[in-house]
Amino acid sequence: MSRLLLTAAVLAVLVYTMVLGVRWLSPRIEQDIAERVTTGLAEQGLLWADVAVEGRDVVLTGTAPDADAKARAMNVATRVFGVSKVQDNLTVAGEVVSGTAVVSATEVVAKTTKVSKPAVAKDYALTIVKEGEKIVLEGSVPDEASKDVLVKLATNRYEAANVDATKLNVVEGAPAGWRSAVGAVLMHISNMEEAKAIISGTEVMVSGSVLDKQYSDKMEEDVSQVLPKEYKAAFAVDVVSPTVVDVEPAAGEEAAQAVAACSDKLDLKAQTLMFAFDKADLTPEHKAKLKVVGEQMTACVDEKMVLAGFTDVTGSKLYNKWLSQQRAEAAMRALMRDGVAKERLQAVGYGELHPVAANTTKAGRAANRRVEFHNGDKLPYEMSVVAEPAKKAAKPAPKAKKVVAEQADKTKAVVVNNVVVSLTTVTTVSGTDQVSETTLKPWWARKDVSETAVEVK
Repeated sequence: MSRLLLTAAVLAVLVYTMVLGVRWLSPRIEQDIAERVTTGLAEQGLLWADVAVEGRDVVLTGTAPDADAKARAMNVATRVFGVSKVQDNLTVAGEVVSGTAVVSATEVVAKTTKVSKPAVAKDYALTIVKEGEKIVLEGSVPDEASKDVLVKLATNRYEAANVDATKLNVVEGAPAGWRSAVGAVLMHISNMEEAKAIISGTEVMVSGSVLDKQYSDKMEEDVSQVLPKEYKAAFAVDVVSPTVVDVEPAAGEEAAQAVAACSDKLDLKAQTLMFAFDKADLTPEHKAKLKVVGEQMTACVDEKMVLAGFTDVTGSKLYNKWLSQQRAEAAMRALMRDGVAKERLQAVGYGELHPVAANTTKAGRAANRRVEFHNGDKLPYEMSVVAEPAKKAAKPAPKAKKVVAEQADKTKAVVVNNVVVSLTTVTTVSGTDQVSETTLKPWWARKDVSETAVEVK
């Protein structure tokens, strides 16, 4: 009898211990499943779906952009290890839920009140910077829920100690699919040594470096495939060697020779790099010129240099600024691989500012796609062009009785604020007073410029 009682007591203790263990482990299991489902959705560009976990059951809510995206989200959640079942609480854009049935939105227009969405911010942007294992998120997020999801994704992928999200601000006005776009980029840059991703409006720009080209190819392919359809992506990723060797300053006789070589400076203007349309990668011709520049920098051990990148006017100003920066940084990384210390170099992208030729012709635009080399550490150009205020016309004489008016129309092409314009001057002579008015037309509005003068990205 005593043995039976003892056995029953032991079993009771074991059962109680198991119940406590399950209760203790349950929240951790739910959190782990939620994190893995969210990560899987982010990698597939499906972060519009919200995830809730009850035990081992996953509940998906949110509005899918289309039926295919909804099916893919369900498939991702179902395939996660440890998930028992997935409850579908998803809807598709353009449809609304009525009771348990999904009906077309057009059938309930009379019964619903139209709610206006906040206008999309003009420069709605977020920047992700990755250096080694460190990750910094800075910019706008549409709401606290999106902020929490992105921070959790970054923490899971890069560990909490490596994540800085202190510069995230909640701002309304994100374009559709924004959270999915940011999540996809955040997940797929993990194999890059250094990365900078800018998500501005519906433009995604990723730059940085990798140790192996297969990483950059895979990243570009994955991001391009999973981004929402309305988003456009651009990449400028360089393959670098694991180490960069800094050249030690020469000493003694070698130092004297270096000073002598430095006094006879090369013509850096002759080493200007010219780029193909919408390209930032270096060609063999570029590398030959950079080798000459690198040799000069090795000889001039105290010399610093600014690498200035430029584009033509095709494309948005934001994209052109980014592309010009990538051209300058590609040249800078090549010089670093040749032994020039990073501290001696500065890469600056000016975008479409400061053209050297008119953007109205193909040859002119080609001449503007360049990287220039400038000695010293001061910026060679202003970062913006400020339009001069228009001069007020002189008032005519108030008591002029006889007015002799002579009007002459003269049209010529000039460059104003880096834009080729058609300049029409109207001159009126009244007594001894002369009045000049200037009417400006952008070059693309002139009738004598054909539509083929503008390249389309």
